[in-house]
Amino acid sequence: MGGDDRAQSEVVGNVLIVGIVVIGVSVAGAFYLSTIGSEDETFADVEVTLSNTSGPQATFTHQGGDAVDSSSLVVRVTRNGASLSPTLDPDASRGLADGRFDPGDHRVYNLTSPGPTPVQDGDAIRAILTTSSTDTVLVDETKTFDS
Repeated sequence: MGGDDRAQSEVVGNVLIVGIVVIGVSVAGAFYLSTIGSEDETFADVEVTLSNTSGPQATFTHQGGDAVDSSSLVVRVTRNGASLSPTLDPDASRGLADGRFDPGDHRVYNLTSPGPTPVQDGDAIRAILTTSSTDTVLVDETKTFDS
């Protein structure tokens, strides 16, 4: 009789240990999986177009996705590898009043070139729009400028 009771205690002990291990692994796994992909990242569909309507301009149009705080937008434009100085044209832009870059909004930047040579047809223009808050590249395109 004493031998049978002992065997049951050993089985119950093993079941309890397995249960504790399974619960511990489940809690650790749930914690680990909850941290994956939780970084703040901005997902926005932004398109850039180049025009020469009233001087060379780059227009960034928010096609959809997350709204972005306008103060965190960083614009970099190069011509044939040399940096240009893009300046926001508030009269041609849409959606500036609320301080957000929302779907449907667009930002128009006048492209000025350092030095005497203006932007010309055939120049390779690279336009990059990023957010300083999340370091997300919203659009990075190189296009040949054509008036």
